[in-house]
Amino acid sequence: MSDVKYPIALLNGKRVHINQFNTTQKGVIFFCPKCNERLVANISFKKTKNSNWTINRKNYFSHHNSDSLCPGGGESEYHKLAAELFEKEKYIYVPTKDDKVIKVIFDRVDIKKLKIILDGELYKCDAKGIRDSKKDILIEFYYTHKSEDKKVNAYKKNHIQSLEVDISEIDNKKSCEIVDYILINSPREWIFHPPSKITSISEVSEEEGYTFLELFEDLISTGKKVYHFGQDIYYTINPKKKKKWWEKW
Repeated sequence: MSDVKYPIALLNGKRVHINQFNTTQKGVIFFCPKCNERLVANISFKKTKNSNWTINRKNYFSHHNSDSLCPGGGESEYHKLAAELFEKEKYIYVPTKDDKVIKVIFDRVDIKKLKIILDGELYKCDAKGIRDSKKDILIEFYYTHKSEDKKVNAYKKNHIQSLEVDISEIDNKKSCEIVDYILINSPREWIFHPPSKITSISEVSEEEGYTFLELFEDLISTGKKVYHFGQDIYYTINPKKKKKWWEKW
């Protein structure tokens, strides 16, 4: 007999978290992401000190068939839930070097069996944000365990622009908070991101592992007109301006 409590279920083919619902959901049919059997939403309420009723944060899904032997999907379901929300919204906030975050909008998001071969090794990632005019960004979500060192080192060595997002507190979020928590507010950090403005190629080579040619190619990929003089790189800001039409990289 299964007594497993599930935080995530399938509704109309998409993953949902139990905290996204504040009623008993009568007539709504949920399914198990692992075995595809029917699930039931177990939602209760508790009374607060001011005599108001509030939703119980320990609600859960369970199998409609109490004899089910399904063990549940585990942590991977949290990754897939976050990836599906990202695919739907097509944006995510990324950190900047001054400890702020900025919104990055994508033309499309791919979450279907993403695999990448680096140095002869196969790695899986949760999502890929695709921008037609700029570099793609790989997104890794984690609930309990961060990306393994081997994958992190491979991303850095091969200059794979990639972001890791911590969603470990999702079970404590209210219905109205879950999307913003995953896409905006949860802790996040770059696994690898191309360097910002620097003064010399030697700094890039030592700190970021870039070669001169790789940095040059990255700048060209942004659509800027690039020049180099010795070990310095310059790129155009606005050629139409009479003053300071270039900036040093």
